[in-house]
Amino acid sequence: MSDVIYIYVASTIQDILFETKVVVIDKPTSTIDNSQFIIDGDNYVGKDRYMELELVKKFPKELLNYKFLKHNGLATLRESTRTNNELHLVIHIKI
Repeated sequence: MSDVIYIYVASTIQDILFETKVVVIDKPTSTIDNSQFIIDGDNYVGKDRYMELELVKKFPKELLNYKFLKHNGLATLRESTRTNNELHLVIHIKI
């Protein structure tokens, strides 16, 4: 498996800060304890598919900010967004 996942940190940061690669998909249970990050457990009811990611790179703030991403073809940011080939290429040139 070699899919790349960029992790965008929203709120006041608004940057892609991490590049990860998919190691395992469709895990039936979580294998980490992330309870310290859960604000409202109701959001996780019925969510029983997990994936495992491996950190590839950590980027400095402002390198891949929202303005740069939008200027280079990012259509929208939602729960999950695919990059088009042009944006993917521009990200790799910049990093």
